[in-house]
Amino acid sequence: MQVLDTVGDKGLEAVGSNCPSLEELCVFPADPFDDDTIQGVTEAGFVAVSFGCPRLHHVLYFCQQMPNVDVSTIVQNCPDFTHLLSTLHKGTNSPFLYKLQTTNKGIGS
Repeated sequence: MQVLDTVGDKGLEAVGSNCPSLEELCVFPADPFDDDTIQGVTEAGFVAVSFGCPRLHHVLYFCQQMPNVDVSTIVQNCPDFTHLLSTLHKGTNSPFLYKLQTTNKGIGS
């Protein structure tokens, strides 16, 4: 499933409640170059999806953060989880628009 981040956490909660067979989820930024817009999806939305979608194994997420504790929760809720592509969006004022950072503790789950 592919959605824009404007779906918000409530939209991801609805996905978690209504799509138990979901295996892949991609959340794209509606406007990655707009620094003034607060992102509508947080890690809480992904945790909600993981509670309702145990078959989830692949997530692509353009985000501002993804704490290790939330990665661990997602992995524990989705035993077949194999891919988390979490691209941290820092806005256009930073030297790099997209930056990948490791989440060693979360990935170790």
